[in-house]
Amino acid sequence: MLSDRRIRALKPAPRDKWYCDGNGLYLRVRATGGRSWVLRRKRGGHVEVITVGAWPALGLAQARQKAGALAGKDVSTLTLGALLDAWHADIVRKTYRRPREVRGYI
Repeated sequence: MLSDRRIRALKPAPRDKWYCDGNGLYLRVRATGGRSWVLRRKRGGHVEVITVGAWPALGLAQARQKAGALAGKDVSTLTLGALLDAWHADIVRKTYRRPREVRGYI
């Protein structure tokens, strides 16, 4: 996850770079130095990219709330336990042969 301090320390690279904050929210740092918040999500076999807003006009907390509203989730109430339960239900049960063992590691 990103923090305000880390975001301020990011420097532009020769190519655009994407930094993940979680739940599909990314900070895109352009080669020109511009920064914007984007929401990436899968829709019907392709990835949809929605621009949430520009940084610093839209801060980290506001970007998380706006991305959550766009994705249909209230991210302000998510806890680590809730995220792990959702991950286990969505990913582990569908891809792993022994999902109980993965749950035990958690």
